[in-house]
Amino acid sequence: MYDRRIRWNASRNCFERNGAAFPLIGFNAYWMGIHETFSYPTLEQTHEMFSLAAKLGATAIRSHTLGCSSGHAKMLRPSIPRSNEALNECAWAPIDAAFKTAQETGVYIVANLTDSYAWYNGSYVHFCPEGVPKNSFWESRDARDAFKRYIYEYLNHVNPFTGVAIKDCPELALLELGNELGNFRPEATSVTTPTFEWLDEISKYIKSIAPDVLILNGTDECLGSDRSNDFALAAVDAHSVHFYEMDYKRLDNAIRSARKAGKGVIVGEYSSTFPESWYRALERRNIHGDMVWSFYPHERDGTRVPHDDGFTVWDDVQPDVDNSRRLCLFEAHVKRVRDNDCYMGSISPASCINGCEIS
Repeated sequence: MYDRRIRWNASRNCFERNGAAFPLIGFNAYWMGIHETFSYPTLEQTHEMFSLAAKLGATAIRSHTLGCSSGHAKMLRPSIPRSNEALNECAWAPIDAAFKTAQETGVYIVANLTDSYAWYNGSYVHFCPEGVPKNSFWESRDARDAFKRYIYEYLNHVNPFTGVAIKDCPELALLELGNELGNFRPEATSVTTPTFEWLDEISKYIKSIAPDVLILNGTDECLGSDRSNDFALAAVDAHSVHFYEMDYKRLDNAIRSARKAGKGVIVGEYSSTFPESWYRALERRNIHGDMVWSFYPHERDGTRVPHDDGFTVWDDVQPDVDNSRRLCLFEAHVKRVRDNDCYMGSISPASCINGCEIS
């Protein structure tokens, strides 16, 4: 029987599908659960992203809001936690549609459970009961229990389109504990970093509900710190690092430490403005996956959904030199990874260097 579930093989140092090494390569489309305007994406917009990924040869899409959705009336977790509060049923529709489309296209999903920042999609402050400040989240038992209730409800949600619970959905390649949980950004209300004890308890709790779900640790900048001690986390399968500067030393440190611990490494975000040399450097390092930031859809009339964070990419033929360059660089990168068997673990980094240097 064909096994569509993505699995981590520590002895081969690679992700696998049906026993064969499998790279997780794609892009971020963080809005697929809800737009920044607090409107839900259309089915056409969801289909556009998965169809684009399939066309480019990408294997995965990372999307914050397919799991991180709190703090607004249209989110999954609309308000502060209460023991008897149900999740918002309306907010499931775009999430269910994304998982159904993933099943139809064969493109996998990387979903986040929460975020560090005060952005529209919500953060872990929304799991802090009244009277518990955000900077006490990691140590507060009440906040942790509220987060675990959310995880339980999320993983046990049954998709009405597929009849499959998220915990049993093979299209969920990785479940990320949270986005950039270890990044200190006071201007975005992120002023503390996770403890090892929190990361350990939450990752083990997820495995107790969904043993086949692979867990991605998203501490990013504090990865390997004394406080988080990430590489000692037994239940975590892979670690994520993000780059908006081409910091190869930090990347190499993450790769070495993860490999020593028998874990995977995903570059979960990086700037779409980076030059070709960045893509070549990723290929040479034979990591386990990467996802560029970020892709955006179109309206029904073909116009771009407006967005300008300096990194946005659309798939169209509008006269936009920067957009065309970003799209072409990413497409060429995906092709090299797939054609030359990069990110396959069992292949030595030296072999991957030679293969991926071929144009």
